[in-house]
Amino acid sequence: AAVAFTTASVLHPTESLPMHVDSIVLEMIDSAVLSLESSTGLGKFSALHIRLFYIGTSGDDGSALRSALNMAVGCVWNSKPYSRQKHQVPALSLVPVEAMALSPSLSPGSTILAIQMIAADLVHMETEMWIHHNRTTSD
Repeated sequence: AAVAFTTASVLHPTESLPMHVDSIVLEMIDSAVLSLESSTGLGKFSALHIRLFYIGTSGDDGSALRSALNMAVGCVWNSKPYSRQKHQVPALSLVPVEAMALSPSLSPGSTILAIQMIAADLVHMETEMWIHHNRTTSD
């Protein structure tokens, strides 16, 4: 199992969510997938859940972000050479938060978006569970 985490920031805290949120979320999803592939060997089809954290404001239901997230996942999961095959996309969650404080700060400025991607090789995990089922260690 593995987790990838990526963020987006603005330099001035008074800035609102940028107009080009679609491209920002797409870049964040691409970055998380590349991070998983390079550090764990798990590909995008091993992803189980993607959470998009954002600074929520009153009256904002997150519909623009939800659309951007769905579009980004659709683009990445249906990209070539896999475009002719039907693949399961991971579960998607939008999580409004009051503030984001990352330690250490990953980038200058104020973080406005964060993506967490959880992935696992379920076949390997099931095999490991089966191998170790009802086995006790002797001391």
